[in-house]
Amino acid sequence: MFGDRVVEATLDQEKPTEKELDTVRVVQAIQKSKEKKEEREKEKTTSYTSLRRESECSQTSGNEPKQDHLEEQTMIGHKMTEKMVKLSKDSSAINCSKLPTMHNKDFASWMQNRLFGALTDSEPVTEKIIDILWCMVVQYSNQQVIEPSCVVLTERRIFILRLKKGKSTSMNIPDMETFYIMPLSNIHEVLIGACYSFIRLEESFVSSSGTFALVVTDADAGKSFADGVENCLKQDQAVAGISPFTNHSQYGDLAKHIFKLEDEQGLSTGRLAFAMCVTIAGIEQMAMLLLSENGVYLIDLDCLFWPKPSYITILEDIKSPNFTFLQNHSIGTKISDITINITFKEKHKTLPHQNHIKYEKYGFSMIFHELIGPVGFHVSFFSVKSRDTFLDRLTNLRSEHAHQMSPTIREEPEGGNESSDSQDISSEDDGDISIRVSPASNMTGKDRSFTMAGTNVHSEQLGLSGLSNKMFDVPYLTPELGSHLQESLQSYSLIKPLTSKLEMLAKASGSDLVHYFHSDISLIGSEQEQLHHVMWETVVPYRDIKHEIVTLIMFSTRSMYFISEQLVKSPVVERPSWMTHSRNKSDSVIGFQVKHLDKHHSSGIIHSSQSRGTIIRSYHVFNYRDLKQVNIGLFDQCVRITGKDQNSVYTIVTRDSMVTEKVLHYLNAMLSIFQSSPMLEKSSSDLEQDFYRAFDKRTKTTIEGMEYTHPSRVQFVYPGEDVITDLLYVITEHLRLPLNAKRKADILMYLQGYIKSSESGGIELLAKSIVLTNQYLCIINEDVVSYPLPDFVRGIPNTPRYVLTECRKVDFLKRILLFKEDSKIARLIFSDEPDDIVVDADHFSLDSDSKGRQSPPEIEIMLFIQSEKEMDKFVLLLRNQWRDIQHGSELEVHLL
Repeated sequence: MFGDRVVEATLDQEKPTEKELDTVRVVQAIQKSKEKKEEREKEKTTSYTSLRRESECSQTSGNEPKQDHLEEQTMIGHKMTEKMVKLSKDSSAINCSKLPTMHNKDFASWMQNRLFGALTDSEPVTEKIIDILWCMVVQYSNQQVIEPSCVVLTERRIFILRLKKGKSTSMNIPDMETFYIMPLSNIHEVLIGACYSFIRLEESFVSSSGTFALVVTDADAGKSFADGVENCLKQDQAVAGISPFTNHSQYGDLAKHIFKLEDEQGLSTGRLAFAMCVTIAGIEQMAMLLLSENGVYLIDLDCLFWPKPSYITILEDIKSPNFTFLQNHSIGTKISDITINITFKEKHKTLPHQNHIKYEKYGFSMIFHELIGPVGFHVSFFSVKSRDTFLDRLTNLRSEHAHQMSPTIREEPEGGNESSDSQDISSEDDGDISIRVSPASNMTGKDRSFTMAGTNVHSEQLGLSGLSNKMFDVPYLTPELGSHLQESLQSYSLIKPLTSKLEMLAKASGSDLVHYFHSDISLIGSEQEQLHHVMWETVVPYRDIKHEIVTLIMFSTRSMYFISEQLVKSPVVERPSWMTHSRNKSDSVIGFQVKHLDKHHSSGIIHSSQSRGTIIRSYHVFNYRDLKQVNIGLFDQCVRITGKDQNSVYTIVTRDSMVTEKVLHYLNAMLSIFQSSPMLEKSSSDLEQDFYRAFDKRTKTTIEGMEYTHPSRVQFVYPGEDVITDLLYVITEHLRLPLNAKRKADILMYLQGYIKSSESGGIELLAKSIVLTNQYLCIINEDVVSYPLPDFVRGIPNTPRYVLTECRKVDFLKRILLFKEDSKIARLIFSDEPDDIVVDADHFSLDSDSKGRQSPPEIEIMLFIQSEKEMDKFVLLLRNQWRDIQHGSELEVHLL
């Protein structure tokens, strides 16, 4: 109404206050902005029409060159030329590093006119622009929306201009609209995030709608803007004596929390090297990437609003920070397959943009080789500078770790008493990991689902983590391969039942399994690999020989993956102090502490130690390059896969010779494909000659067994006579057979299964080896992982190979009970008689009161045998042997 003379207006002879004048200026600025916008739209239409008419005239006359007219039109808009960003009409992605800043005088002048109107040369500048920041804005009241914006700092206010689709009429930059204006005098708090990765602004008396987080794309630009805000606040008389500026760039709540975690691990800590907001590849979920002296952390974006804004008075549930860690890797962990400028296909839109405007992103991928296998780390930066800065800081920190002296575990003494089970479980390539957790749903998004057998099962129910199963194209997937994978996946025949989550995975189709493999299991950014075979088996790790894991084994052209929801647990092995040369309690300032470590799978999702057994992931990956030896068990009952150290030794306990043959067939086929590339130049005849000529050279027979060396240099070792001899020795020593016995114990059948005897009274199945000799049925505890000794072992393991726990005479077997519903179960009923004959005198007495000798009690052994074929063979041999001992009598066999 009064225009620029509003300062002269009085009410009851009182002039307006500075706050009232600011309110009027804001209203006037908004009104001017609307008016100028309408004028620009009219001018745009008019100029386009006139330009078209003049262009047509120039074409008909041919006297006026077209280029001169276009150059004349280009001068409109303060002579902005190729220095401004050129946006494609078909793309909404904006390269924020090429957007103009305060150093561009033409852009600064244009912004000044846009906010406060055009001034003549004689008019003074009422409010000068201090700095301009291109960033993303998150409003506390609407945290789901990320707004690419231009934030302008003036002497008195902060303008948040939201970018929208289209170009400015007079500038070759994105169009803008005023989103929020915050007077500096009303600012309650300015909080600087870790390493200037974000700036949080909170306005007084406005609540959640007046709280913003400015997520920067360049730390230097963020620091410059934060310094400008701090200087303006110091000069403002309204906040004199009160500093609303809080700098958490190095020592905020997030940094304290990380330092505490690292300090608990005995690590030297206290410095943040890098922090920047990134997006997780494929799902567009934003996260905070933070680099400390000891680790690489990927944290959920909730950390932007911690500490909570001051207007929140209910603090009962937020007294301590609850940061969600999506990934955590040690600085010293081996890293490979670093890929930059990688493009990720975006499937999930978890980052909604109000006007479909977004900043251009730069993909980055690398692989961390953790103890449980490779873990993918795939993110996108918003600028090349921040990506290169991260790589530079990471390289420097890894160099520092490689050259610094750090406390290590005391090595075990050399000698015959040394046990391989008590060695350090860490390999030379892997570092210690300290992981804090996050639910898998935080990583994957709520809209992800996994289609199984006609039903739509959400990934949160299944526990699958990673990227979308439709993110990758799978050209090698044929209907035949999909049918083969589905049939193998759904044909579960193990004795141990599947858990609910694994059961849901077992119902997947072949196509869904392949997509799940490439999105959640295999490594992104590495060489192309193909999934060819899968099978369900039980696996026993070298680090815990008593722990059986029901596992889905995936055979690809590059690696063999062990998939389950369980983790490999490392038992703590205590040794006498006289063997370790160590004190009972160290008096050193730096002591080694055994920490509880969390694990995660290869897609890079982190899982909690408090919720173990709830997430399906690969707990180990055997790359065919690292495979050293394959040991086949006695009578093909198991296969041991041996790598370079004790962290990469696992035994696949098939308990079926036919399944063992299938495992070896799959493994040989994949090794041949993996090794085929060096021989591509040879002809087919050369390949055949090389195969047959090299067979004798690659195969050798020793007393330990037969060894065959695959062209990929992997040794396949089959058991020899020494294994049978050792087993016979254990049995004869337990039976104490005389040396001059006419017929010693002969092994008729050997197999691996489970038992549940009536004496135990429990329901847990015990893994046992079952040996049938000519006179005895022996139940044995067998260490199927530690023997034969791997090459890296320096001493004898603590556990022996065979421990005979129960031995029953075949002669004392009374009957066998079989079941129609479950052909894998056999109940053997023995009479519990001593081996030596005891004559009872009362049995032959003439006394009428004597009752004679009482019948011996019965004892039951329940056997669970995996293969029906081996069950039939076992029962047949048992009946034949009983018939020979009983001189033609038939053993009772009941089918229930």
